[in-house]
Amino acid sequence: MKNLIIILITMLLLSACKNNAKKNPLEENLPTADNSKTSLDWNGVYKGILPCADCEGIETIIKLNKDFSYTKKLKYLGKEETFSISKGKFAWEDNGNIITLEEDKPNAYRVGENQLFALDMNNERITDDLQELYILKRLDKEDLLFETYWKLVKLNNESIPQTENRNQEAHMMFIKKDTMVFGSGGCNRFRGSFELDALNNQLSFQPMATTMMACDNLETEDKFFKTLEKVSQYEIKNDSLMLFDDNKTGLAKFVESENPSED
Repeated sequence: MKNLIIILITMLLLSACKNNAKKNPLEENLPTADNSKTSLDWNGVYKGILPCADCEGIETIIKLNKDFSYTKKLKYLGKEETFSISKGKFAWEDNGNIITLEEDKPNAYRVGENQLFALDMNNERITDDLQELYILKRLDKEDLLFETYWKLVKLNNESIPQTENRNQEAHMMFIKKDTMVFGSGGCNRFRGSFELDALNNQLSFQPMATTMMACDNLETEDKFFKTLEKVSQYEIKNDSLMLFDDNKTGLAKFVESENPSED
């Protein structure tokens, strides 16, 4: 009899533990610790060419920032020469795996390891024969340098006066295909080549070819061109590009800006 009582008590305890282990229905849709939002390094720049019904493809670049802001650039290949640019905030779905952009649908993407999967109007994965074309790949550190309009804001720790005329601001852009860099010192335009070792953050410039226009104040421009000759290292952090010499002394600081030709 005593043994029977012990067995019954044991069975009741096991049943109670099993019932307590059931998930609360209200908690089933809450984010888990193991989702894209919490387990992936998701902030960065993603790029790809999405299918287009009446053009060669939609070149798409999406930059996701840690403060949940984004920049999205679109270019309809074969129809447009420049990007259209939109900015806003994005939000995570409750499951922590999907983000929605602050714009008209389709505006949802599933976040994967170094990838964004463009979703359909119902926020579902596209699974037809073209599904591989609906993926944006995250750019690596080297690629972040290219195809970006870098505006000069500091030179030898001194702030650069900004101008309302975007065509007269000092800036530079890097083109990966031809290892070419071009831009403006604020008056004269320049063009040249560069050498890059992204793994070791090394960057150097070859002598630049420049125009010879006369402007009221060329002092800053002259310093800028001479500074480029000293560059040996670089760093990209958030929206900034920093240039350094051999001793890691800061020479110049640029910030990512919208290209005036794309406004």
